[in-house]
Amino acid sequence: MKLPSRTLLWSFLLFGLLLIVGLLIPSPLEGRLAGVVGDSMHGFAFAVFAWLLYRLLVGLSGSSPRGAAWIVCVSLIVFGILTEVAQYFVGRSFSIKDIASDSLGAVAGTFCAIAWTTPEKRTRPKLIAAAAGLLLVGLTPALAGLVDIIYQYRDFPTLASFEQPLERLRWRVVSSRMRRSQEHATNGKWSARVDLQPADDAGFGMIAPAADWTGYQHLVFDVALDEGPPLDVTLVIGDRPAKLLVADCFERRLRLQPGLQQIAVPLADVERGPGTRRFDMTRMDFIWFAPIGLKQPRTLFLDHLRLRPAVPPNMHAPAGGQ
Repeated sequence: MKLPSRTLLWSFLLFGLLLIVGLLIPSPLEGRLAGVVGDSMHGFAFAVFAWLLYRLLVGLSGSSPRGAAWIVCVSLIVFGILTEVAQYFVGRSFSIKDIASDSLGAVAGTFCAIAWTTPEKRTRPKLIAAAAGLLLVGLTPALAGLVDIIYQYRDFPTLASFEQPLERLRWRVVSSRMRRSQEHATNGKWSARVDLQPADDAGFGMIAPAADWTGYQHLVFDVALDEGPPLDVTLVIGDRPAKLLVADCFERRLRLQPGLQQIAVPLADVERGPGTRRFDMTRMDFIWFAPIGLKQPRTLFLDHLRLRPAVPPNMHAPAGGQ
């Protein structure tokens, strides 16, 4: 084996090991920004891995360029899927977006490797341009998330007002549907319409809001419920030490009445958390709304979720709160 081939082999093995560690070991970094940075690296990492693997296959085994390209693309796409499945078992989350970025990166890296080795000079710019386009497409979700983070810091202490379409990236929805609406908007022109379905796991919430809530006294939001009986909803708030464990979170039962209402939750109560410890109010991590005993579809509108230092005289505690 020639020295360049040995170098490629060791580079491939070392980079592959680092890639597996990076994909499967829980990240020590916290917050949305760390997640966006991590997401942006998927495509580039798989592009480098594909480039190394293609060069190895062509240089060591004498595979044809077309055969090597197919082997690289298919094997790395499968590899990307398997690592995402494995993340579910190591405390990380399975992501279709990451699989798409991995796949686009694998194809882009293969194009670059072909451009590197092809004797046809006219083909090289086309392959490199195609690779750059694929990487850019794979990078789009991360760029959108970065823009929304900028909006998030700009608008703080407003946590959500739904005036920007990208705000939807902050929210997760289970057995429900969320979309922007101009009905019942209380801060600007837009609110969020949430269509809840009668499922045990139905709910919606914001993941990784602006983390530091110190210096504020209330979490306040406006909600309008459709016609019908009152709806009981569990509000769950967690800091990062809670790690999404409901038993280690703040919970409050809210009774929503039909029509528009304003809810204020004292942050002093939130800071007491589950009662076994005090929350770290500089590392708040999620807000979740879960309907209780939902028997039929219901619709509510949410707007102007914010932190406020004091409650106006005409505001009252939420009905059903403890």
